[in-house]
Amino acid sequence: MTLAMKSDAIPQERFAIAFSGGGDSTALVHRLRDRHPLILIVDHGLRHGSDKDALATYDFATGLGLTADILTWSPPPMTTGLQAKARKARYGLLGEACRRHGVTYLLTGHTQDDQAETTLMRVQSGQGWRGAAGMQALTPAPIWPELAGLTLCRPMLGISREAIRDYLTAHKLPYVDDPSNKNVDFERVRARQTLLQNPTHREDMLQLSSELQIGREMERARLAGILKTQIRGDEFGNLFFLSCPPTALLGPLIRAVSGSNDSPRRDALLRLKRASQTKDFNGASLGGALLSPYKGGFMLARDPVIATGRGDVTALAPYAFDGTTLWDGRFWISGEGALSPTGEQWIDAPQALRKRIKTCPLKSRATLPLWTRDGKVIAIGPYDRNGARLASVRPAILQRLYCAFGMKFAEPNDKVATYVK
Repeated sequence: MTLAMKSDAIPQERFAIAFSGGGDSTALVHRLRDRHPLILIVDHGLRHGSDKDALATYDFATGLGLTADILTWSPPPMTTGLQAKARKARYGLLGEACRRHGVTYLLTGHTQDDQAETTLMRVQSGQGWRGAAGMQALTPAPIWPELAGLTLCRPMLGISREAIRDYLTAHKLPYVDDPSNKNVDFERVRARQTLLQNPTHREDMLQLSSELQIGREMERARLAGILKTQIRGDEFGNLFFLSCPPTALLGPLIRAVSGSNDSPRRDALLRLKRASQTKDFNGASLGGALLSPYKGGFMLARDPVIATGRGDVTALAPYAFDGTTLWDGRFWISGEGALSPTGEQWIDAPQALRKRIKTCPLKSRATLPLWTRDGKVIAIGPYDRNGARLASVRPAILQRLYCAFGMKFAEPNDKVATYVK
């Protein structure tokens, strides 16, 4: 017996599989074992015995001749949002491991039943038609910055959980049955039970998901055209446009410019767009981004609050790095030293660097990354202290947007100076 997976969701190059040891991911690992995937196992530490399950899962994978790695999470005390926080932490560990191994595709064992459950939950929560469309077989960086630079693949999205259990039985494959899958305190478990008790609902949810995905893809293509022809970006991580785009695009633009994963609510986007069309509009912030008038159009930039703080919003704290980091969710930076928001420190930068920074709109200069080492300025934004463009500092905003809308992104073809330690 075999499993008919979505071939376009199985990359030709090497990929990683998120392996929980459960039935779905066990079938995925076994079915694709001949492709020699990297196996990533997360010990979430949320229940007694999770470490033993992780070891058993590791033994299964290595027994198939595969390279496996156990990633351990030490959860802080939590009283609410357990599954959401655990999911974010899990993908953070998986994304970090993939980037460390040079893998850009991560496969998960999501099934047709997971799709039906997801659609039901999103309908019940009132997330809107786009959310109710459910999961896609291929999704670039669905969680940011945890899965930045990766594509999440779900090759079993068209296979029922029942068919997967038949596959496990036919091949006599052991798997872990997580007790949390029966805990009705979790929304997904309640959705699963609802669909089991009402079999026709499952087909209704799958049909709804399929129809809504068609609409979502049509909208995506339309918005991609606007992004390509009407949105311009610069090397400082700012976006420019003549007229405020549709709210369906404005949300992703704000999410990318702010380096975050959450899009503002639609009513807030509508208010911002209406405000931008008034004669006395002087700028407004939303979702960590600042929209302001600029040369007859608009500029969308990171909110300077990351450098100054505001009310109950704390300024972004400096941190040390060694290797490659995604600073503020907006800039890929490779090297070592310390990073912090520039604030007003660009004023005291060496003359050649200061001249370069002055080409950045004033409102966004404070939000650029300041790279120092031993108290000495290495770079501000993508320029070093001598005013040379650095290959080791790359804004992630446009690349993130282009990937999200299924468009090819080419790095700027200008001469750059590479930072050497």
